[in-house]
Amino acid sequence: MSESYHSLLSWFHAEGGYIHPAVTVTSLGEFGRGIVVTGSDRVKEGETLLSISNSSRSLLRASNTAHSIVLSVIEDDQYSDWWEASLLVLAECVRHDSLWRPVFQEAPNEYTCAVYWTDEDLAELTGAGSSWLLEQVNFERRKLQEEYLAVKRLILDYYDKESIFPEAASTFENYKWMRAFLKTRGFDFEVKGKDISVVAPVFDMLNHSSEPTVVNTRIVLNLEDDIVRAIAKRDLNRGEQLLICYDDTSTNADLLCRYGFIPDGNPNKRVALPVLKNLPGCEDLASESLWVQSSGKISPSLYALLDQYFGSDLKSLYEALLANVARYLQSWSHSVDHYRTTAKVGSTYVSRCIASVFAEEHDILTAFHTAVSRHLTGDSLDVLYQLCQ
Repeated sequence: MSESYHSLLSWFHAEGGYIHPAVTVTSLGEFGRGIVVTGSDRVKEGETLLSISNSSRSLLRASNTAHSIVLSVIEDDQYSDWWEASLLVLAECVRHDSLWRPVFQEAPNEYTCAVYWTDEDLAELTGAGSSWLLEQVNFERRKLQEEYLAVKRLILDYYDKESIFPEAASTFENYKWMRAFLKTRGFDFEVKGKDISVVAPVFDMLNHSSEPTVVNTRIVLNLEDDIVRAIAKRDLNRGEQLLICYDDTSTNADLLCRYGFIPDGNPNKRVALPVLKNLPGCEDLASESLWVQSSGKISPSLYALLDQYFGSDLKSLYEALLANVARYLQSWSHSVDHYRTTAKVGSTYVSRCIASVFAEEHDILTAFHTAVSRHLTGDSLDVLYQLCQ
């Protein structure tokens, strides 16, 4: 392990952090790092694997900053926990005397989430038709640029004369890095109706699984003792990696766009259909709410949309939907073989992931088209009614 990693661990322990003696941060090659059970004794269900006080200086919180101006800006009621962390990272990540310097030194210089994709990676989007991923990447890039300009104008430039946000902190590259850092390393909790965002060092080395039976660790924030904990969901044996679920509703396209990877065994097999947004009055609908599954099931939002434009005749509704799906598939069917090849031997990890997502989308939509076509007969419409529920 690197010197920066050992500095991070020493700092984490000095700030009151706890790591179970039977677990160790381990290099996983292409997949970065993970936390693995290395002790000879089995870890018991319910044991605490990691912990840190929610009031510890090791967490990125406004009360821990040395800058009174940053503190006053952040404590304005208009700023959420997310903005608190954003401004703190921008102000602190370029400071050599920052309390969190060990955290920033150990973090990657670049990420594989959508805002960091190169022109070579984005070339894989060519011919992808109306893919949700293509739409989402374009949206993320526009949003990032707009956010940066707004923050720079309203905050960074205004406070620059106080040397709180020096020039190095105010660049677009630094802002992009901050967004990726927080997106991939933040934890969101809902405790007693309150949304709480936490960036907890070392906890961010816990990797993801989309398979419920594989996830063996959970993260909890207990407001009574104000401690963030990683707890074993079952007994763990030597050699097992600690795995959490970042989001149990995300598709592979969602995970790739936000975190920069796709997992094995994701049960969320659905495809959003942005192509349907060309219907009048639907421009502002969220594409991810208009989805279909390979089984033939469609989202409630999609059913309501189709019912609005095609009436309550279920057969006509589904025939219109199948026509849309067919056009969607046809728009990039010539590229499917390319995607399948690239998914196996792509030039970069991201290009392989992008191609894999597109091939998966094509397979799901093809299966959806087959499943629905089979039920478009008079005596099978009851099945379609069930798929709308």
